[in-house]
Amino acid sequence: MKSKGSYILFPIVLVIWGFIAYRFVGFLKQDKFAISKSTNDEININQAGLTRDTFTISANYRDPFLSNIHYQPAPTSNSSTIKPAASATKISRPWPILAYHGLIKNTNTNKVNALLSINKKMKNVSTSDEIEGLKILNIQRDSIVVRFNNEKKSFGRTKK
Repeated sequence: MKSKGSYILFPIVLVIWGFIAYRFVGFLKQDKFAISKSTNDEININQAGLTRDTFTISANYRDPFLSNIHYQPAPTSNSSTIKPAASATKISRPWPILAYHGLIKNTNTNKVNALLSINKKMKNVSTSDEIEGLKILNIQRDSIVVRFNNEKKSFGRTKK
């Protein structure tokens, strides 16, 4: 036995879907990209009255990134001598913020993974992984040994 509500709702649903189909078909038939046909007779440009605009760019303003240092362009020379590059001094980066949260051991393969928070981003790492310049050397139940910039450090497990 059908309720009286379905006799009322079914025609309403049909009217709504009919309206949607009508709008969709109307949209497809509509030509939105109509191209107007113009001839060259309509465009009348007097080229004799046009003058060429010339300009130069003067880039002698202060560089916002170099503070008070002004850019002086290097003089161009025809000699093809190449100067040796100055040896770059290695700048050591500071240690990232690390927190060791524990280990996960796969009982089937005996593979050990560690949950390590690097700069407040949780990572799942295993021994000999290298992430963001950190090399994982050893994973224990209560600590982890990490190398960064040829410097070893041991981190204990963090308490909640």
